[in-house]
Amino acid sequence: MKENKFSFKKGVNAFLGSLLLSFGVYLLFNFVFGNSKNAIMWPFFVSLIAFAYWFYKSDTIKRILERTFVGLTIVSFLMPIVVFIFGVKQTVKQTDAFSAAGTAIGTGIATIFIGFLAFFFGIVFLVAAIFTYKSISRPVTIEKK
Repeated sequence: MKENKFSFKKGVNAFLGSLLLSFGVYLLFNFVFGNSKNAIMWPFFVSLIAFAYWFYKSDTIKRILERTFVGLTIVSFLMPIVVFIFGVKQTVKQTDAFSAAGTAIGTGIATIFIGFLAFFFGIVFLVAAIFTYKSISRPVTIEKK
């Protein structure tokens, strides 16, 4: 029979991993659905609770790290799309033609810059997730001599 004991180390790792992903989800939601007057806070708290629960249910701490890296990879690859949508929203709000042109040029430059940066971090997180997954799936053998 399996006992349900709380593991502090696993709980801290689940909380930190969910905190990183929740911040990423918060940024994605606020760039797409938020406005300049106020920020939307509910995606942060909902994703913090959901990710913490999902991570804590995993069997090992390495699995928590792998799920965190995969989530950060997805957030990194979505960031240029979100920045582009945010820039289009800001460009549409402009009333003057010169302001709209400047905002569109700035959106293009920001999308390209964030695209390169997010692609780099996405690849780094993906490689980290693959190596973490490989270390989990590799069978452990103990040789007796």
